[in-house]
Amino acid sequence: MVFNMAWLETFLPYILTPLTAIVGWLFGRKQRDNNFLQDLQSSINSLADHNNKLMQEILLVKKQNVDLEVTQRRLEIQNFELKQQIQDLNLQLEKLLLENKSLKKQKNEKNNPVNNTVVSNPNGL
Repeated sequence: MVFNMAWLETFLPYILTPLTAIVGWLFGRKQRDNNFLQDLQSSINSLADHNNKLMQEILLVKKQNVDLEVTQRRLEIQNFELKQQIQDLNLQLEKLLLENKSLKKQKNEKNNPVNNTVVSNPNGL
């Protein structure tokens, strides 16, 4: 039994050192794996938050786009109506200008009556 104890005392440090190293490595590996998984989960959460913010921005931009399209359509209709009004006003203006021209002609005829009688030529011709 003495031999076994001496052998144990002699070789125990040599046996325990690799054994504790292996046990430490196994526990450390599990800890590293857990840390890695936590880091991955943290990254996933961060990316999900960022993705949600981007989706909110996209939805806002789409809503603004729809609003702008509605406004554009209204402006197109308003522009068409204004063009129609311009055409109508131009026609009215032409009509009024013709009436004005006619009235001026009538006024000139009243102020400067034209003698419809034939003037006799003093030379007898």
